[in-house]
Amino acid sequence: MEALFVSYKHPPSIGGIQIQNKALVDSIEQTHRVHRVIWDGRSPLPLFLATAAARAHRILRANPRISVVHLCDALMGFFMLPLTALSDVPIVVTVHGLDVVLPVGLWEHLAVRRLNRYAAVIPVSEGTARACRERGIAPAKLRVVNNGVDVSLGDIAPDPGFRARLGKRLGVDLASKRIIAHIGRAVRRKGISWFLDHVLPRLDPDVVFLMIGPRDRRTERKAAWLRRLPPSLEQQITQLLALPLDEPEIRRALERRSLHGRAFELGALPFSDLMQTLRLADLFVMPNVPVEGDAEGFGLVALEASMCGLPVAVAGMEGITDAIIDGENGFHLAPADADTWVARLGELLADPVDLARLGQRGREYTRSNFSWARMADGYREVFRDVSGGRFA
Repeated sequence: MEALFVSYKHPPSIGGIQIQNKALVDSIEQTHRVHRVIWDGRSPLPLFLATAAARAHRILRANPRISVVHLCDALMGFFMLPLTALSDVPIVVTVHGLDVVLPVGLWEHLAVRRLNRYAAVIPVSEGTARACRERGIAPAKLRVVNNGVDVSLGDIAPDPGFRARLGKRLGVDLASKRIIAHIGRAVRRKGISWFLDHVLPRLDPDVVFLMIGPRDRRTERKAAWLRRLPPSLEQQITQLLALPLDEPEIRRALERRSLHGRAFELGALPFSDLMQTLRLADLFVMPNVPVEGDAEGFGLVALEASMCGLPVAVAGMEGITDAIIDGENGFHLAPADADTWVARLGELLADPVDLARLGQRGREYTRSNFSWARMADGYREVFRDVSGGRFA
């Protein structure tokens, strides 16, 4: 049988969800015929969203062997609701976390609860599944399928000259430094400024923190404008647009003399530089902090770091705990508990031999449990169930 995938988060647009969607479609296409309604970026996104249901309906009418339709996220699910009245082909929608927990009451009533109309809702983590249940999605509709990671990342060889080149670029000798890496946008839930304020200054002076991810230097002006609004409205706009409002706090932290030469923003890196930065690091962290109305749906960057052989320390909260299994491919630490973070990171960094062993063990666990093939098998099982066995 055949499947139809409808997505606006798909290459050529860029992002972690886009990579997951492409990996899923490519994997399913290895065993089944696949049809697509994909936004290619050439038309305005609102136009694509408004016409996607009609385009999908035409494909379904022309291809009666299609036995399941997959939608990329809750927003796509909202715009595809008319298709439930036009076709009896089962439709499933994946939800990622933020698309469910947006602190906009109207969104919950108009979109999230209406996902019950679909044959199944696929949260990418147990944390996202909890958020779905709390917002009125029937438990019987929920089928958790974790995201996967490109396990070939583990085969990328380290560049022996990269450490010296990066050190020259940063103006610091990295030869004798112990390096902690982090990947993520400067949104508050990532906990970057919290880590700079409360953890890094208490670690040994030879520990360097490398922050990888896009930065928006206009954020200060956006923050100033938002502060004029009522606090509840400020929060809703911030979360809805995923504004990187931790950026001003990060910059203020980096201006402190105690962090000079110890913390660096690398920005968005080319893929090869990203991989080599992870290869030279000693430890990867996700120091997320609780933020009302926001959530980490999974923790894909932690899996990518794990595949590069890095031990991973994460805040034990939300969907992160589905990606990093405590004691297997990383460690859970209490969110926003600076004493715990300082003590545990100090212990890990004190023994480089054991640290490398933990990284190798974590890589093998991640390879075995979070491959794209394993993710695709989870979706195939859901597709078979909702189609009554027709998707076989």
